[in-house]
Amino acid sequence: MKFTLILVCSWIAFFGCQKKESGETTTVTFTMPDLSGHSTQNYYQRAASAPATIDEVNCFAVMVSGPEPFMSRTSCPVVDSTSANISAQKRIGLVRGLVPSGGTISFPVPAGPQRQFTLLGVKANPLSACLDFMNPNISQDYTSQLFIVGTSSFIDLQPGVTVNVPIKLPTSGTAFTTGSPRIGECSGPDSPSNLGRILPTKTQVAKDQFPYNVLKYGSCNAATLNFVDDFGRNGPTMAGQNMIVERAEVSTAGVVGVFSSFAMYTDPNCANSLTTEFNVPANTRNFPIFFSSSASPSVSGFRFKVRPGTTAPASIYPESISETFLIAPVGTAAIEVLGTRRVIPDMCYNMVGNFKTTDLSPLTGSAYTPTYATPESAIFPEKFCTNAAIANGTAYSITPSAQFDFSMRFTQDTFTSTFISLTPTTASGSGIASQYAVQVVGGSHNPTFLRPELPPYIPAATSGCFGPFQVLVENEKGGAIVTNGTIALTFTVGHSDVGIYNNNLCNQNYASLFASDYRRSFYVGVSSTAVVTNTTLTLRSQGQIDHPSALGSTVNAVSLTTFVNLPFK
Repeated sequence: MKFTLILVCSWIAFFGCQKKESGETTTVTFTMPDLSGHSTQNYYQRAASAPATIDEVNCFAVMVSGPEPFMSRTSCPVVDSTSANISAQKRIGLVRGLVPSGGTISFPVPAGPQRQFTLLGVKANPLSACLDFMNPNISQDYTSQLFIVGTSSFIDLQPGVTVNVPIKLPTSGTAFTTGSPRIGECSGPDSPSNLGRILPTKTQVAKDQFPYNVLKYGSCNAATLNFVDDFGRNGPTMAGQNMIVERAEVSTAGVVGVFSSFAMYTDPNCANSLTTEFNVPANTRNFPIFFSSSASPSVSGFRFKVRPGTTAPASIYPESISETFLIAPVGTAAIEVLGTRRVIPDMCYNMVGNFKTTDLSPLTGSAYTPTYATPESAIFPEKFCTNAAIANGTAYSITPSAQFDFSMRFTQDTFTSTFISLTPTTASGSGIASQYAVQVVGGSHNPTFLRPELPPYIPAATSGCFGPFQVLVENEKGGAIVTNGTIALTFTVGHSDVGIYNNNLCNQNYASLFASDYRRSFYVGVSSTAVVTNTTLTLRSQGQIDHPSALGSTVNAVSLTTFVNLPFK
């Protein structure tokens, strides 16, 4: 039989049956308590906060220790909220979880004396972020620290014998404090902190803001040094890194790495010079780089090389070379794309194209020409992927306009990186074909996060209308999820001089409802020249989102919440 959850006063006891598997291994099954009384709604904020009381714990793990070396090979400090040690280290040999409230954990445990079980509690926000430690999509961004909520006495496990494993938990309403014990950074093969974290494995320089992968000479450009894992997800650096960013001396397809009039900066106005070798602090996901050139180059583009620095602590990440950055003068025609970059295979995504110059001035276009990186990509000349796809390299004529709708679909395997390229046709002729990078990430149709897409910075102490920006509904892998029915997305801004609007003049009030889509675009209006740094933006959605279940496709009401700081600089 499985462990039965019994509640007696403040005692929660787990009863289990150990079944002999082979040798001295037994199987233990735990049924996790349901302490929080959580609803089916999901609430998300950028960094999951610590639970205020035991009732907010909605996610669990179990650690097992014993006297043998193989049952004590991992050391876990017991710390307070400041990471200061407050009691003796726990030495463990197994850890299993995370499992939501009411779920079960079943795993083999070597039989032997003095087995001790420690129950760890977590506040997962949203609950769908409560994933197994071995799941590659788990991230500590969405869970609190691992709080120690109960520990069993020492138990002798014998194959084929049923024993009680009582664990006393705090009573309902018991508050967590800064001194409440929690598990710190463990050292050893069973460290849950390493399993539950997106660990970057490489670096890449990218320019995801319009004009994409295009450098404008004669002006200041913004790019980003990203730290990503093998799935393309951003993760924090574990420690400070000394890195070198330089031009890659390559020569392919007419692209060479000789571009002497080039400089990097730390400021969005291209002030404060950045040397090619610099330090990136710990817990960095994205490091902004600003660069400029004052003269017309003699080449069509170049690539960035990122490599470990010469000063300790040198970067642990291997050398990488970026995609080709094209070089174009200010005023070159291009197409800005509004939509998602992380998709689920075979899902149709509605997109918007804007004809603009590389210095962001609107243009009127009469046609666009798509280029595909692979045959599994397709662009359709309208919403919802209904008509035939546009053939690779074929111009598609439209009624002259500054904007057009299109849709896209990809059938590649998951974790495939690809791109689409759109070349504009305007009254002055053809423009530049900048690449819009896309990653096929897969995952479920479970709406998990709201992700606002904001620029590296918005000019501070400057009044005006900025955008367009967008908010995307995404699954646990960051893949965009198309709504099924109407969803409301509301904004709350933490500054009286900042507002959210529908249009690029910031004179149309923001409309919160949208349907059959995965994103909502908006503009930020600033009515005062007062510096508005650290202005918060809170987003909340409520509505119907497609959420397939084991019984088939169903429609569930979902609530998601997030907040960010608007990047005024």
